[in-house]
Amino acid sequence: MSTKRRAEENEGDALENLELSDDQMTSLAELTKAQERLELLLDIEATRKMTPLYEKRRPILAKIPKFWLAAFSQHPELLGYIQLKEDREALNHLTDIHVIRDPKEMRAFTVELYFDPNPFFTDSVLRKEYKYIPPPDAASETPDADGITQAMLDFDWDRDVIPQTTTINWKPGQSLTAKYPRKPIEENNDDEDAMDIAVEESAGSFFNLFETAEDPYGIGPSIADELFPSAIDYFFGKVPDGGWEDEDSEEDSEDDDDDAEEIDLERPRKKKGRM
Repeated sequence: MSTKRRAEENEGDALENLELSDDQMTSLAELTKAQERLELLLDIEATRKMTPLYEKRRPILAKIPKFWLAAFSQHPELLGYIQLKEDREALNHLTDIHVIRDPKEMRAFTVELYFDPNPFFTDSVLRKEYKYIPPPDAASETPDADGITQAMLDFDWDRDVIPQTTTINWKPGQSLTAKYPRKPIEENNDDEDAMDIAVEESAGSFFNLFETAEDPYGIGPSIADELFPSAIDYFFGKVPDGGWEDEDSEEDSEDDDDDAEEIDLERPRKKKGRM
C-alpha cells in the first residue's frame, strides 16, 4: 500500500471519528463568513486601486503590435479556444481588451475587445456582458459601514449572473460562427488530454462567445479575471503557477530561450486536473 493511500485512509478515519459541538460548528461558520467578507473587501479595494493603472496602460499596450494575441497565446486555457486559423487571423487585428466591472456587483462584468479594420466583420468593438441580476431583496438592503450588503455576501455566479449576446456584423461570406458553430462534446474519459482537446474543439469559433449567450467554457471569466489583470505577465510568458505542465523543464527552458521572439500558437499540454 502506498504512503499516499495510507495518508488518505488515515485522514478519512480521523474525520469519521471527529465530533464537534454546536458551539464549535457555529464558531467555524462565523469564522468562514468573516473570512469571506474580508476577502470580498480586499477584492473590491484592489479593483478600485487597479482601475486607474489599467486605464494608463491601455494606450501603451495598443502601440505594441499583436500584444493581445501574444498574451492570449501564453494563457494555457484560452489558447485552446483560438486554434482555428481564421480566428487567429481575426485576432491579429485585436488592439485592446478592456473589462468594465458592474458598480453594484464587481464580480459581474463586460469584456470589450477592440479591433482594427479586418476582413471578417465591420464592428470596431465586440462586447460580452455578464449581467448581474440582483435578488429581489437587494434593493431594500442597507450597506454596512464598508459598503457591503447581504446580497453581496450571498452572491452566486450561476444564480446571479446571466451572460448576454452580441450581434457581430459579419462581412459577406465571412461569418466564422456560421462556419464553425459549437457542437456537442465527444466524451473521452479514458484520456484526459484528448478530453481537453475535445472540449476546446466543441467550442467552434472563438467568436461564438459573443453570439451565443452561454459560456460553458468559462472563456469570459478567464479573460476578465486572469488575462486582463495579468496581461503583461502573460505577454512575457510569466504564466502563473498551475499553467503549463512542467515536462523536461531544463530542456524546454533552453529551447524557450532560443525561441523567445516567437509567438507559439500550438496547443500546449495543460496541468493535470485543470479544466
